[in-house]
Amino acid sequence: MSEHIVEMAKALVKVKDGIIEVLTDPMIRRFPLRDELYGCEEESRETIKNVLRKHIEEFGMYSPNRVLDRVPIFISSDRL
Repeated sequence: MSEHIVEMAKALVKVKDGIIEVLTDPMIRRFPLRDELYGCEEESRETIKNVLRKHIEEFGMYSPNRVLDRVPIFISSDRL
């Protein structure tokens, strides 16, 4: 049994045993990167749920089956 509390688009979200519950409304209306990656023109509880569902299905996020080596991680040199 696992439970995670995360924030996405400034909304509080609980993921428990693969079940996603968006606890608060998103405070960010538009996030250009998410629009580009997931087609989310405007953030809502439903878009948050859909994106998290994709993270769970594609990468096993919030589960013991998570895969982190498929996604390239970029670090800006000014952060080093």
